[in-house]
Amino acid sequence: MSDRPTPPLCGEPSVPLQDARVVVLPLPYEGTACYGKGTAQGPAAILHASPQMELYDEVLEQETLPEFPIHTLAPLVLEGLPPEEMVERVYQRAKEQLLAGRAILGLGGEHSVTEGVVKAYHAVYGDSFSVVQIDAHTDMRDSYEGSSHSHACVMRRIHEMGIPFVQLGIRSVSREEIRMIRWNGLGSRIFWAKDIHRWQKRGEGRWLDEMAAQLRQKVFITVDLDGFDPAYLPATGTPEPGGLDWFTVGDILDRIAAQCQIIGSDVTELAPIAGHHASDFLAARLSYRLLGYMAQTAGSTK
Repeated sequence: MSDRPTPPLCGEPSVPLQDARVVVLPLPYEGTACYGKGTAQGPAAILHASPQMELYDEVLEQETLPEFPIHTLAPLVLEGLPPEEMVERVYQRAKEQLLAGRAILGLGGEHSVTEGVVKAYHAVYGDSFSVVQIDAHTDMRDSYEGSSHSHACVMRRIHEMGIPFVQLGIRSVSREEIRMIRWNGLGSRIFWAKDIHRWQKRGEGRWLDEMAAQLRQKVFITVDLDGFDPAYLPATGTPEPGGLDWFTVGDILDRIAAQCQIIGSDVTELAPIAGHHASDFLAARLSYRLLGYMAQTAGSTK
């Protein structure tokens, strides 16, 4: 994969940077992964898979590209950096783009890259937005394996920024995290995978309304791909059974977009498996869907 030039998203030529409304920011970093490895190859795998997609989105009923002006940036050089330096470099690059009026679609990389991106949004937007996290894990540890900027700590750092959030698809949590969540009264922000499965099976949609009621008008969506069940996406570092499926994630995104402006998003934790294209393709489709919602809620399509 590394011997091939990386195409822009969907293989569509980027508009000049100064004309872009959204930048695709590849963040190939793996510095704190503790089980399966390979997330540094995730951004390239997503971009290589993306030209194989049809550009018409049957759910959004639009061709986001080439109509919507985006620019795929060169991958940010992060290899070998300590986590705290990585976060700062991502923060500075993301903030530069936001101050220029360009929203961000980040492609990870392990989930720790999200801290730098959200920190940049916080610097520009303050606490006027919510974060929606789709994930198998709460990522609320204060520190993990000696780092407070681990992939296992990203939502703890976001919480400390004062940004409200909701978490969906959760099914793995430590005792430390549960204590912290209960102590801070954050339990209502978690939508456990076991409950979502039960609600979906019964055809109950009220949980989506309860989720949406907690959101501010502006939303940043972060997707750790282990939020999906490994039957659908096995190529991730810590695949947890009992995850979400494609259509449930679609229902979540659709409900958010119905009332909120999606001001940014990222897709993280793809760890490509040689010869297995399905996970790469799902991640590419999801990235394109998120871009479509960003365009649609900005009033720039249809």
